[in-house]
Amino acid sequence: VKKRRMTKNARDVTMSRIVGLTDQHDWQRHFKKADLVIEAVLEDLNLKHKVISQFEEVVPDDCIIATNTSALPIRDVAAKAKRPE
Repeated sequence: VKKRRMTKNARDVTMSRIVGLTDQHDWQRHFKKADLVIEAVLEDLNLKHKVISQFEEVVPDDCIIATNTSALPIRDVAAKAKRPE
């Protein structure tokens, strides 16, 4: 908006589509219609595999599953995913 690459209205519409979740019981309802989910758990490979597996059971087939990692190679995080690409 400051650099005039996006109008305030476009920003507001885009931001209204972002849902942050902290309730472990409500996430599946939102993920069933998600276009993109970002895994951001601790840097524990087994935990990341478990979370991504849970995501894959719920998200649509065309949903992008991304990871937030700084210590683990992406190929290792994706190794057990159904859609590692």
